[in-house]
This record gives sequence, C-alpha cells and structure tokens, in this order.
Amino acid sequence: MAYTPTTWKQTYKERTDLTGFLTHLTRPQPENNLEATDVLIKILREGTLQGSTKGYIVGNEKVICFQEAPIYSIAENAINHIEDYERHVQSTVNPFVKLRYYPCGLSLPKEVLYQLVDSVTQQPIPNLGVRPVIYEKTEIAKCFLPENEYWRIVDFELTGGANITDWTHEREWRIKTNGLKFFYNNTTVLLRDSKQYQEFMDKIEPDIVKQLAGIVCLDKLLY
Repeated sequence: MAYTPTTWKQTYKERTDLTGFLTHLTRPQPENNLEATDVLIKILREGTLQGSTKGYIVGNEKVICFQEAPIYSIAENAINHIEDYERHVQSTVNPFVKLRYYPCGLSLPKEVLYQLVDSVTQQPIPNLGVRPVIYEKTEIAKCFLPENEYWRIVDFELTGGANITDWTHEREWRIKTNGLKFFYNNTTVLLRDSKQYQEFMDKIEPDIVKQLAGIVCLDKLLY
C-alpha cells in the first residue's frame, strides 16, 4: 500500500517501534587526542560527516553509517554498550573490548537523508541517498552483489554455535560517500548525559546551538 506523506508520518507517530530519523553515533579518537565531545563538535563545525572504511565494512569503499532504531532504543543500546566497555577497561580480565560507538551523535530526518539534494542548486541528486544495509552471510551476499556494492553487506549468522553474528538491532543504513553535508536546522544532537551536555555547551559556538533542531541527553530516557 502506498502512503501519502501525511499517512506515512501518522503511522510513524503511532508506532513506538518506528522512527522518522536516522542516527549517526560517534566515538573518541585517541589517535587524534579527541574525546567524544570534541569529535562531535568537529563534525558540527565542518557541517559534514566523513566517510570511512573502518569497522565492519566489507570491501574498500568509504561509507557513513546510521541506525534506524528509535531514540529510546539508541539510548538503551549505546549507554549499555559504553557502560559495559568501561567496566571491561577497568578490569584486569578483559581490558581490550572494542568500543563500537559512544552514546552521542546526530539524528537527522530519514526523508532528508533518503533523497539528497545539491547544496548549491537545492535540486535532488538522482539515485543518491542513505539506504538500509543487507543483512546476510557475507559469502552469500557477495554472490548476488557486484564488488562495488559489497559495502551494503552486514554479516548475519544465527547458526554459528558460539559465533553468532547479529547486528540487526541497529537497523543500519549506509551511504557510499567521502563526505555528507548536513544542515543544522535538520539536526538533533544526542549527548550521553548532563555532564557531557555541560562540556558540549562550554565548547560549542552559541551560533551553532541556536540553529540546531534540538539537543537530547540520552540517559534521561532511561533513568
């Protein structure tokens, strides 16, 4: 069934398991002496998300990753992840757990990211936008995708015994690009807690804050 824009938005409004936003979470960059807040502010000052081949990207194409999970689910997943990471780092048992992301980043409207427009002409760029990834065993997905589309693959394996691979809770979307520009008036900033909010407000330019769509402290959704 095709939706009208009004009925599409109403459906999302009435469903807690759906969201009209896509979220990009960031993390510290110790190699550049940047904490998570500094990375977020750098992104905002540049007005651009940078593509990367790091992480669980199949192939060599640069991509930008988003999660389609509702904000409450983003908070659950990201805060539980960072708290688990911090416990392991402080222990002598397993201090080398990988930090996938930090509970701070940007949320942007799905409809804006789905169809990108030229920043100068404001005209739609044909066939360019963020799309859902393909969850499948990597070797199977490679059989039906050309090599230059391998970046769409996220490995998925439920019958691996002790080696289950399942990231479907992230509802990941990606775009192949070196960089993606965004506009402040479409951007909601997500922060871990009040402490990070104070740090963010102390460092960010007030003019940028005035243009943002909003700021959310994720821990307030849980505690």
